Amino acid sequence: LIDLALSQQAFKEETGGGGKKPEKKILDPKEHLVQSILLGENSTLASDLDLLVAEDPISLVEGPLMDGMKVVGKLFGEGKLFLPQVVRSARTMKMAVDILQPRITEYLTHKNADVGHQKKKIAVMATVKGDVHDIGKNIVNLILTCNDFEVIDLGVMVPAEKILEASLTHNADLVGLSGLITPSLKEMAHVIALFEERGSTIPIFVGGATTSELHTAVKLAPLYQGPVIQTKDASAMALVAQKVMSSEKESFLAGLRQTYATLSDEELTSHTKKEVPYESLLLKTNQKKKGTTAKHYGVFILDGFSLEALQEKINWKMYCAAWKVPFDSVEGKKLVQEAKSLLAEETLRTLFEQGCKVVCGLFHAKSDRLSVQVGSSSFYFLRNEESGLCLADYIAKDDTIGLFVASSSLGMHEYLAHVKKQGDTYRLLALQLLGDRLAEVLSEEAELAL
Repeated sequence: LIDLALSQQAFKEETGGGGKKPEKKILDPKEHLVQSILLGENSTLASDLDLLVAEDPISLVEGPLMDGMKVVGKLFGEGKLFLPQVVRSARTMKMAVDILQPRITEYLTHKNADVGHQKKKIAVMATVKGDVHDIGKNIVNLILTCNDFEVIDLGVMVPAEKILEASLTHNADLVGLSGLITPSLKEMAHVIALFEERGSTIPIFVGGATTSELHTAVKLAPLYQGPVIQTKDASAMALVAQKVMSSEKESFLAGLRQTYATLSDEELTSHTKKEVPYESLLLKTNQKKKGTTAKHYGVFILDGFSLEALQEKINWKMYCAAWKVPFDSVEGKKLVQEAKSLLAEETLRTLFEQGCKVVCGLFHAKSDRLSVQVGSSSFYFLRNEESGLCLADYIAKDDTIGLFVASSSLGMHEYLAHVKKQGDTYRLLALQLLGDRLAEVLSEEAELAL
């Protein structure tokens, strides 16, 4: 079935869906369910499940449907499937379970069949307090689900106490902490320290653009008696999570501890070098001499954007990159076309046009080469020890600075929550990533306006 699905996928990629199709193999309904999951297709789900009406519905979920998802997770980990294909497979799985739900409810009620079916591993996932980013976390949730984990998603801006409480309540096998902004690193440390206080040893995974193996080794791992594991992306976390839950656990963790020890030693050695006097760094560079004067100072609001006009400026290569799909591939072209179809929907067009807004302003600024003062606020910047450069040098003693904040999705929270509740992960991720791209376009609009 795997070979069959991959050959059909390869055929689609090579021909774009045209040409003579490969010879079809006759599949029984269970095999066809697996194939539907592998290909992310749902046209025959209802009919296949109708043919299996005499089967135990739970065995169908834990059998052919979950078998298909496990293969999808495995192929994604091996780099044989793109992320959008995985998301489509998950959507097909969700539709199949929805179709089976009435039968499952009846089966459990009349036959007490809830005893004895396989217990899944449990992962508690959260974006830490102070951080609202969840696209990466949603992708990880999906991949873990494909790898037979039950995911308890606590959402964003989650306090440390709530994460600990959920892990204990659900008897979690692992905890995942996500964060995109630098302050999230400090909050992750707070969460990990809280787990240590309670004597926990649950494996804690950290991920997000701001995390790194070095920071984890030096700042996070020493806080906790249990394992703290940093992974670079969703597929990596799924593979490592499987190792931590398997007989490979001890050897893997021993290797991880050795890696962390080496990184910590190297970091300690690198910081034994002689510090450079700050005054000597100031001599390496010069501050901007003449400031700029704006025609108008104050705050300005930009809204009333046309989605059609903004769409023309979207960087579709970056949209595909967020899905980890080559822009010029067949899957990339399909991805862009589906995104444009979403933006063409009347409801979404209206929501995005109402949700696109920029607040920008021009303000008097002063720099003392250590910080930049704007009104009553001061912004401090680091100075590079090699080049001597500092962002504060690019502002004169008396100058002008432009600031802006942009959002493409104001007022869309309820709609996105509804999509998430419906279980349409593909649509949810696509809309979040489109919102991200549109926000980039709005930042360009702000720059032009200023």
